[in-house]
Amino acid sequence: MIIFHEGLPRSGKSYECLVKQIIPALKKGRKVFAYVEGLNHQKIAELCDITLEQCQRLLTQITTDQVPEIYKYIENDSLIVIDELQDFFPSGRQKLSDGITKFVTQHGHDGQDIVGMGQNLLDCHNLWKRRVQRKIIFTKLDMLGADNCYSWEMYSGKATNKDIKFVKISTGTEKYDPQYFGSYKSHTDETMNVDNLRDDRANIFKTKMFRYGLPAVFLVGFFAVSHLISFFQTPLNAAEKEKNVISSTSSGAPSTRAHSNRDNTQVQSNDARMAIKEAKQEIIGHDQTTDYIETLAKNYRLRLGGYIESNTKKMGFVQFFDNSLRQKELFTFIEMESLGWTIENTIAGVVATKKETKLLIRAWPLESFGKVSNFVSAQL
Repeated sequence: MIIFHEGLPRSGKSYECLVKQIIPALKKGRKVFAYVEGLNHQKIAELCDITLEQCQRLLTQITTDQVPEIYKYIENDSLIVIDELQDFFPSGRQKLSDGITKFVTQHGHDGQDIVGMGQNLLDCHNLWKRRVQRKIIFTKLDMLGADNCYSWEMYSGKATNKDIKFVKISTGTEKYDPQYFGSYKSHTDETMNVDNLRDDRANIFKTKMFRYGLPAVFLVGFFAVSHLISFFQTPLNAAEKEKNVISSTSSGAPSTRAHSNRDNTQVQSNDARMAIKEAKQEIIGHDQTTDYIETLAKNYRLRLGGYIESNTKKMGFVQFFDNSLRQKELFTFIEMESLGWTIENTIAGVVATKKETKLLIRAWPLESFGKVSNFVSAQL
């Protein structure tokens, strides 16, 4: 298998290769031939819990000069890692050597797996690109203020007549573990600047939208909710105040009327409590599933909202409208059948049957409010 790690510098390509590929292979006793700058055998041996001698025997550092003919320095059943693949095998129509061609096309027969790394797979030669079975794209998350994290997207490659097509299969986020630092060199020996270039303008959490926009959105939302609450409460309070003013000014005995109003309110409140209590008593011990749809059919008009039928299955739904053509309920055929109804399609329409009850359901016309009918439109 050929795996390609794609991403800009310092995006996590080499770190992921070390943690997820090289170290697991060494722990299994598999030989690794890697062109990765500055592999630290002592550090890697400690991470693999093996001796330095074992690590040096299993892990071979490939040099820059060896990469163009890497097939001469590797063994069967090994893991091969090549960093900056595009530098050695760039895109173009030039023919690669017979040795490299055989190595790329027949590595699977020799039990070998290859991990290539680069900034973009398109920069690599077609011989490599067309045989990548898995591509992982890495992105550093410094724009989120998380310099110690990176994200990855995994794609599966499928060969086509002209090229290879990649399909995303999974994504994730990883955090750098300091215990792996020092296992390899992420910079050349002459490099002095090893820090990431920082610019707060590239951090979305430090942009004006997050500093000012989000607080403004929360404030607007708070005032909107407060306004809605006051909007619905104010008419009730105003009506109550108006009622008190009328009762106190339209009679010579305001105290008597006030007491009368309070008595009437108390009576209405008691009546409401009794009605709620009686309704609860009617529900308790009553099986609504036996006559729920019958009750809806008595109070509302049934309409066939949709219907489709195949050789093995029929599907559809029934709507319940009041006299103002407002939908009050909706049942699918499956839901109705679960309540004991049988659905049958006839010439006259769909017939729902349950015991002695039969409901004829038709797809009668339903025009939108404010819409002029075709007849009226033609007359106009």
